[in-house]
Amino acid sequence: MRTVWIIILLILYFLLGYYMCSMQGECCPGENSADSTTEKIINEAPEQPAAVTPAFKPETGPVLFRYNNAEPILGDGFESLRDSLWSNMAADQRLRIVGQYFAGETNNSNYENLGIARAHAIKLALWPNESDDKFQFAGEMVADREGIAEHPFRSARFEYAVFKETIKEIDNKAVVYFPYNSTRRINDPDIEAYLKDLATRLSKTDEKVVITGHTCDLGTDASNYYLGMWRAEVVRDYLTNLGVAASRITVASKGEKDPMVPNTSAENRKKNRRAEIELIK
Repeated sequence: MRTVWIIILLILYFLLGYYMCSMQGECCPGENSADSTTEKIINEAPEQPAAVTPAFKPETGPVLFRYNNAEPILGDGFESLRDSLWSNMAADQRLRIVGQYFAGETNNSNYENLGIARAHAIKLALWPNESDDKFQFAGEMVADREGIAEHPFRSARFEYAVFKETIKEIDNKAVVYFPYNSTRRINDPDIEAYLKDLATRLSKTDEKVVITGHTCDLGTDASNYYLGMWRAEVVRDYLTNLGVAASRITVASKGEKDPMVPNTSAENRKKNRRAEIELIK
């Protein structure tokens, strides 16, 4: 009888052990394997969809260009663009055409770069009978855009440049002209109006200003250096009085060392007595 009880106890022991083992998931490889696989799938990050590159859309507009080519392609609306630009230009302004180009393009034109070539070509296409004196031409290198080598693209912008007796915008600079030997005072309504507009612009941007004074060749090198500096300072002082922080303005002088035109006549010397205002972004 004792033996029977021992056998019963052993059977109960093994049954209890199997039950506990099953509960803990340590003795059932089949179930444990399935649970482990399920848990791994649940904990893994879901697959991300592959990034889709947007399809290139050929650009449209009234004036387009092809890669390595300076001849404009005139599309719908070029007449409206032409007429609008011309009718909105004031008598004391010039139309600045900025042709854009890419670093990888081949310049087969006679111009310094394809941008300037494109600017001149636009003028000839839209205003063939107007004098070049009413225009300014510039080139601007821009970053590559997808598909530019295979499709027509926009590659120009238009601006109005101030062109008055006492102040002119040339390229990326404004040139303020001074009477002979004048230094410390600005008393010209055109210059004052321009500097007020400039101060308003600077209040809305983070641009900095570099003002460089110049003179003609009359006088000594030393006196012309200081005269150029005084001219730069008087422009700076006018801007600071309008609220532009002095820390945003740098002044310099080149005296007579960098004439705009040769000092061979009274008219040329007048053009060399100036302060150049350059905006730095």
